[in-house]
Amino acid sequence: MRRRPQLVTKDSPSDDNVFFNKEFIYGVDARYNAGYGLWQLAFGSTGEADMPTGE
Repeated sequence: MRRRPQLVTKDSPSDDNVFFNKEFIYGVDARYNAGYGLWQLAFGSTGEADMPTGE
């Protein structure tokens, strides 16, 4: 976690969105590490060996 989530509000009467649109905006500001990957390389395992024994 690069930065912990922090609540961000725009609900003050002096904010432009409250003055012009009469709406309150709430959000979360945070930074995480994420990336794209190939779905073809996804692998799931139950932890048990399912390989044939060659009988």
